[in-house]
Amino acid sequence: MRVHAVRAIEEGEEITSAYTDVIKSSIFRQADLEPYDMVCTCAACSKGNESDIARVMIQFYDLARDLNPENKSLEVALRELELLEMEGLECIKMYRDVLEVVTDLYIEEEHKENAVYYGKKLYKAQCAIGQGDRYSKYRDLDGVL
Repeated sequence: MRVHAVRAIEEGEEITSAYTDVIKSSIFRQADLEPYDMVCTCAACSKGNESDIARVMIQFYDLARDLNPENKSLEVALRELELLEMEGLECIKMYRDVLEVVTDLYIEEEHKENAVYYGKKLYKAQCAIGQGDRYSKYRDLDGVL
């Protein structure tokens, strides 16, 4: 089995695999695991309500973006990205989607430094799932902007 990281992993940090929808609240994640006699003790499940609130906010931001795709706010996208990273959800599609929104908004604003920074993060996240080639335009924004 080959594993690709989308963020830095600290020495000694546990690497986990999800058996349930990680964006759900801890109660639902635990219920999904119950038939397998599993009890999750990951950081998110251990935080309980604090993590659940962050995940509800992430879902709210995602729904708002889906309902009104033309009204993209950099401030809102950055807040969603912050919550996704705080929750360790760099592995889900929503993270890559928000990274793309943030990168594209910085390109539109002609803010080269931030566009390059987030573009590289997006490219790395896409490479981790084997789709780097489709996102290669974000790899080298330095030479384009």
